[in-house]
Amino acid sequence: MSILYNSYRMFTGTKKNEKYWKERQIDWKTGYWTPEHPHREMIIKALGRFNFGSVFEIGCASGANLQRIHQAYPQTQFGGMDINAEAIALAKQLLPQAQILDVGQADDIYFSDKSIDVILTDATLIYIDRDKIDKVMKEITRIARNGIVLCEFHSQSWWRRLGLRFVSHLNAYDYEKLLDKYDCYDIQFTKIPADIWPVLPWMEFGWIISARI
Repeated sequence: MSILYNSYRMFTGTKKNEKYWKERQIDWKTGYWTPEHPHREMIIKALGRFNFGSVFEIGCASGANLQRIHQAYPQTQFGGMDINAEAIALAKQLLPQAQILDVGQADDIYFSDKSIDVILTDATLIYIDRDKIDKVMKEITRIARNGIVLCEFHSQSWWRRLGLRFVSHLNAYDYEKLLDKYDCYDIQFTKIPADIWPVLPWMEFGWIISARI
């Protein structure tokens, strides 16, 4: 278990997380352009709960989720943002149909209140520390008109969340409490099966979470 967890021990703290992802230089197409990954089908299914004409992903990388959304809902307006400029530059090449793709941070989004039907995150909030998660959730729930879909680490156990933080420097949250705090309702949780994401910590903490606003 420790070997699998140790692959995540690259950095700690929100500022270091931001610096790491902002400056990360990799082949974003080879490393992150995986529209066929099976967890994305779970995201598509969760989106089906809502009546929506627009979706915006926070932390979209090179846009693999947005590609699947466009395939499944071709009439939907879609876009995303990411902290890494190279990832967004590739996303613009791969997704010319997108309404907006821009560089930005999750705690300071320039959209007006209730301007997007559904807000999506996928392995983004796991890098947001406790000192900033409230600010990020305020932005997400401020912008979302109908609902949110999160693919993140969830646990109701304070000890398990602390343990994850200790061994990996990644963050799980109790999303039932956190979303209720921001007046979300009809919150639904679907565990990501181990055969879909057979690595730690995803096997233990990975969930698809959706809620209405």
